Amino acid sequence: MNIAKELLLIVAFIKMIAMSGENGDVCSLGEQYTYRAFISDDQCVHMMYTTDGGMSWNDTTVTDMVSESGSVFVSFADEETGYILYCSDPGAGQMEKILYMTQDGGRTFSVKEDLSAALAGYPTDMLYTSEGTGYITTTYHGTDEFFYRCGEEGGWDAVGVEIPLAGCSYVNGVGIERTDQCYVLRLEAVTLDGRVSCTYTSLNGLDWTFAAG
Repeated sequence: MNIAKELLLIVAFIKMIAMSGENGDVCSLGEQYTYRAFISDDQCVHMMYTTDGGMSWNDTTVTDMVSESGSVFVSFADEETGYILYCSDPGAGQMEKILYMTQDGGRTFSVKEDLSAALAGYPTDMLYTSEGTGYITTTYHGTDEFFYRCGEEGGWDAVGVEIPLAGCSYVNGVGIERTDQCYVLRLEAVTLDGRVSCTYTSLNGLDWTFAAG
């Protein structure tokens, strides 16, 4: 990479971070495609994205004027199909959770579904795969549901994951990703002795094996 191109990439990245603040999320497909969703100062959900490795950037308004500052999560299944989950700030244990979808690479978005009642707890991460399967991790003290899966047929179901720790009070979903070899799920188990990070792996996204804790 020449110096001029590298400087352009650095400037574009700094601009993207400055616009997104701390409530954004990033998803990349290889080296050419990067997407960052964020809530702007005027409380609109935006997504900046590049399809040429950062040489140029596009800005899409996903939706105007969300009700709260909240947070957003972004995941692209492929170069055309992507998802953004907007979550309002929680109030009295309630949180608005709206899932948006694009089928034209991020140029336009529309509401796919309202997940406010479907997901117990507060989302912490989201992953969509090229097969059309979606995963969301959540956290909320007092609920046993911290990880959800949605297949091609639709409908979000809580996924049971065995926690090999005695005296576990509750579990927080931390994150979900897919590597070249497998899925990787990160959880946090809260016990009387403190918080324990747990990592699980899966080849099919259904059966999870404890890897480290």
